[in-house]
Amino acid sequence: MHPELRENGYKNTADVTHPEHNAILFDCMLDVIEATQCKYLHVGGDEWWHSLEPSEKPDELLRGKTRAQAFLDFHKEAFDFTKKHGVRMMMHEDMLNPYHNGVRYDLYTITDQMPKEIIISPWGGSNPDRTLQYFIDHGFQVWPNTTGTWFPNKSRQYIGGYGPSVYSFSWSLRLVGSKVHVNYALNVFRGAEYAWNAYSDKHENIEEWVSSGLLPALAEQFSEPWNPAAAPSVRPLDIGDALNTDFNKLLLKREAEKYAGKEQAVKLSAGEVNVGNVPMLLAGDGKNCIRIGQGETVSLAVSGKFSSLVFLHTVRTDDAFLQENQAELIWRHWIYGRPAGDYIVKYTDGSSIKIPLRLRDNINICGIKPLLRSCLNSRFVMPLKDATGSYLFLYQYEWVNPNPEKAIASVELTQTVVDFDMLLFAVSGRDVKP
Repeated sequence: MHPELRENGYKNTADVTHPEHNAILFDCMLDVIEATQCKYLHVGGDEWWHSLEPSEKPDELLRGKTRAQAFLDFHKEAFDFTKKHGVRMMMHEDMLNPYHNGVRYDLYTITDQMPKEIIISPWGGSNPDRTLQYFIDHGFQVWPNTTGTWFPNKSRQYIGGYGPSVYSFSWSLRLVGSKVHVNYALNVFRGAEYAWNAYSDKHENIEEWVSSGLLPALAEQFSEPWNPAAAPSVRPLDIGDALNTDFNKLLLKREAEKYAGKEQAVKLSAGEVNVGNVPMLLAGDGKNCIRIGQGETVSLAVSGKFSSLVFLHTVRTDDAFLQENQAELIWRHWIYGRPAGDYIVKYTDGSSIKIPLRLRDNINICGIKPLLRSCLNSRFVMPLKDATGSYLFLYQYEWVNPNPEKAIASVELTQTVVDFDMLLFAVSGRDVKP
């Protein structure tokens, strides 16, 4: 928005010595402070001088200041501004860290001149304990704010807070492959473990909490949404007319190498089945699910008044597809999970509501490794052992109807973003209390 503030020689670093810089930035900061009445304000401060502009040569000094001095003066002024408005300032550590980006223009040399009331939030680095201890020893309060998955060990008792960056809630390094051991969505669990001290001698490694099924089970329990209109009764709904796919044949065809020589990849139960303490109607062998691909839509004859709808669904895709589209599927702009499709609930009065389906939120990939099957808002995960001895997973999601007084006319499945096999196996409806 203000190209005149860009520092000569760099693509995305502002010249903080520009006479208009602070007036513009602090005005924006004040908008945030007044709108949110926040107690803390994070000014960033990470990755300065990160991308050179090849056509330009950086100036040796910035209006007579070294870059270290300019960095120091700016953050002192930002600190004074936030303190004046009763807000505690936070900033990232990397530009002050001699083990990280602090070697740029020797910025680490001004660490001791920074106001000690600033909260330092380390986000990365190869040795978190060394980084944390460095700033603790220099007199700062330290709250890790991780990008990725890392946790302090020796310095843990000295930190004042803990959390991952927002986009780390759904970002994964890999979805498949032998090196997968943790999904970044599990940072929610790990962050809770640090913040709430859910810790014992029995489980010193938080991955044990995840792999044992304890934390995923707690996530499923607490993902059950508040439903003030709920009656105790839940009815399985018959979606038989819309079933268009045999899950077993789909697996044998699409994953022929995995199931070579097998007559049956997986077997589903038939009839009314208890899934996460909810009765759901499964079709068994033959056409037993609804499949939609990119750009396709299927309408379900779901009608009546319901306080919530419970869906049993999953996403099937090939390992090769995941590997090929890794970056697009998991990158930071999908902080709520990669779109997998939508349900459109249509009411008899002509209005409608879209229910977004997002990987690792309320749906996930069926063939994912067991440790990665957790979703933030899936109330139950149903495991199916396949012919190879591995597990496939169906995910149960309960959507609370915000308009329980309205009658539902139908529900549509749509898929418009990625060419997954979006699969729906069953729908149940929770009644409205009298």
